[in-house]
Amino acid sequence: MLNFLDLVHFSIVALLGSTILLIALGHRVRTTHALTSLLYLAAILALSQAFLSYALNAPPEPSSLVCALLIGIAVILLARNWNAVGQICFAMALLCVISYLAYVINVTVISAPGPLLITLAASALALIAASLVLMIVHTFEIIDVLCRVTWRRCFTPQPSSGYTPKISLHVPAYNEPPELVMRTLDALAALDYSHYEVIVVDDNTSDPHMWNPVREHCQTLGFRFVHLHNWPGYKSGALNFALSLAAPDAEIIGVIDADYIVEKNYLSDLVGFFRNPKIAFVQTPQDYREITGNRYALALYRSYQYFFKLSMASRNERNGIIFTGTMGLIRKSALAQVSGWDEWCITEDAEVALKLLNLGYESVYIDQSYGRGLMPLTFEDLRSQRFRWAFGGMQVLRLHWKKLLPGSRLWDRDGKLTFGQKFDFWSGALQWLNDPLTFLFTAVLLACAVSFTLGQPVLLQPVATSIIFMPFLFIAFGMLKMLWALRQRLHCSLTEAYHAFLVLMSLTWVVTMACTLGLLRKHGRFLRTPKYIEGRVGNTLRVIRSECLVMTVVLAIVAWVSWYAPTGPVKHVLCGLLLWQVYIYSAAFVVNRWSMQSASDTASEERGQLQPTISRILPVGTALIAQAESQAPHASSNIEEQTSAVAMHVFAAHA
Repeated sequence: MLNFLDLVHFSIVALLGSTILLIALGHRVRTTHALTSLLYLAAILALSQAFLSYALNAPPEPSSLVCALLIGIAVILLARNWNAVGQICFAMALLCVISYLAYVINVTVISAPGPLLITLAASALALIAASLVLMIVHTFEIIDVLCRVTWRRCFTPQPSSGYTPKISLHVPAYNEPPELVMRTLDALAALDYSHYEVIVVDDNTSDPHMWNPVREHCQTLGFRFVHLHNWPGYKSGALNFALSLAAPDAEIIGVIDADYIVEKNYLSDLVGFFRNPKIAFVQTPQDYREITGNRYALALYRSYQYFFKLSMASRNERNGIIFTGTMGLIRKSALAQVSGWDEWCITEDAEVALKLLNLGYESVYIDQSYGRGLMPLTFEDLRSQRFRWAFGGMQVLRLHWKKLLPGSRLWDRDGKLTFGQKFDFWSGALQWLNDPLTFLFTAVLLACAVSFTLGQPVLLQPVATSIIFMPFLFIAFGMLKMLWALRQRLHCSLTEAYHAFLVLMSLTWVVTMACTLGLLRKHGRFLRTPKYIEGRVGNTLRVIRSECLVMTVVLAIVAWVSWYAPTGPVKHVLCGLLLWQVYIYSAAFVVNRWSMQSASDTASEERGQLQPTISRILPVGTALIAQAESQAPHASSNIEEQTSAVAMHVFAAHA
C-alpha cells in the first residue's frame, strides 16, 4: 500500500531541487530531447532519495519512486516543446500537490473529529485544493513561456504587399481631455496606410467644451465625429454605433482607445494577416507611455506587462488569446456573425473573442507594441479598472461556462473550441478567482484560530509535524517562480520584479468583490479610467479602508492566539498563515502610498506648468466678467458658469 507520508516527503525534496534548477537554468536551456529529460528526471530522483536517506536514516519506499517516475515520464511525453528543466519542475510540482492532497484527505477521513469540525476541515480542504490547482495552472503558464523551446505560432509582421482592404478605425471617448484625444487623432492621421477611415464616437460627455474641440479637429483631419447623448451600452454601445456608421466596403474594424498614440506602421504591418479568411482578429500588446521614474508608475507598468509577456504568449500557442479592447484589428464579417459587441458585458472585447473562436476562427497575437496609452494615475483609478475587468470576466464565465466544459459539443453542436482553448479560458477565469479564494482562506483561518484557542481540535491536527508546514513551501514556491518569471520575461531587477508583484497582490480585495458581484449579478456598470487626476490628490486612505479592516481583525486574532493558545506546531502554523494574510492585504497600503506620492508629484508639476498660463488668463477672465456684468447685472450665476466653462477649456488645453 502506498505510504502517503513517505511520498509527500519525497515530493518536497524533489520540488525543492527542481525549483533551484528551474531558476538557475530554466530560461537558459534551448534544446529538448526525451533522453535528456529522462536523465534530468533520474538525477533529481536519485538526489532526492540520497538526501532523504541521509536526513531520515531511511530511504524512500519504492512506491514513491515509481509514482514520481510515472508522473515525470507523463509530463515529458505531453510537454515535448518544453526543455528538460521545465518538464521536471512541473512534474515535481504536480507530484507534490497530488501527494499532499492525498495525504490530508486520508488523514481527514481517518480522524473524523466530529460533524461540525469535519465540515470545517472539508471546507478548508476544498479551499486548499482549489488554491493548489490554481498554483499548478499558474506554474504551467510560466513554464510554458520561459521553458518553451519550439513555438508553433510565433508571428512576425505581415506587411500588406498590395493587399489593402478598407479599414474602419473606431475611437470611443467619454469625458476625455480634448488635447489628449486630438493627439491620438493626429497619430491616426499619420498612418502609412492609404485605405482607411476614422470614426470618433463621443459617448455621453455632458460638457460641450470637452468634445467640441475634438469635433472641430476631426473636421480638419477629414475624420467622422459623432456625439451621443444619453446613449446606452457604455463602450459597447458606442462601438456598435460606430460599427453602424462604418463604410459598406470596410472589411476590417480597428478599436483604438482615446489616449493611445499609434505608430504609423500599425495597419501596414498587420493587415496582411487578414489574407487568411480563417483569421478573425489580430491583437498586439497594450503598452503605455509617459512612465515617470517613481516606484508606482514603474511597478504598475511591469504588472501590466505580465499579462502580455506571459499569459497572452502562452495562450497564443493554442489559439486561445482574447481581444483586449484596443490596439487590435477584427474582421468585420466575423464580428457581424456574432451580432457585434454585446452591450450587457462590460468586457465585451474578451467575450467576443470567445464567441469567434467557438465558431472555428483563428486569432493572431504579435508581441510587438504599435501604440502606447496612459496608465491609471492613482491607485483608486487602478482599482476601478481592475474591478471592471474582473467583473466582466465573471460575466463571460456565467454566460459561456457550458461552452468550456468537456464534451460541450453534445449541447453546442456548432461549438469548435479545442481542449487547449477551453483550458486557456478556464485558466483566465480561474486566475481571477484566486483572490476570492484568498479571502475565503483568510476567513477559514480565522475560524480555525478561534476554534483552536478555545481548546477544540483544529482541522488536521493528526497531520505529521513535518507536513503541517507544507503551506509555507507552496507559498515560497509561488513567490519564487513569480519573481523569476517577472525578472526574466520583463528584463528587470529582482527589486523591480518584487514591486510589480506587490501591485498584483494589492488588488486582492477589489478583485474579490468584483468576482463575487460578477457571479451574483447579471449586469455591471462600466467604470471609466480617468486620464487626469481630477483633483483627487489628498488623503486617500479611504480607498483601502476594507483592507485596513481585514488587517486589523487578523492581527487581533494573531495576538489572541499568541497569548492564549497552547504552544506547538499548530499554533506556529496558524500564526504564520495569518501573518501571510496580513502581508497580502498590506500590499494595498504600500501601493496606495506610492500612488499618493506619485499623484502629489504630478499635481505639483502640473501646477508649476500652469502658473504662467493662469497669470495670462486671469486679466482676460476679469475683463470678461466686468463686460458681462455691465451688460446683464442680474445674470451673475450665468456669468459664473460661462467663466468656469472658459477656464475649464483653457485648463484642458494646457494640461
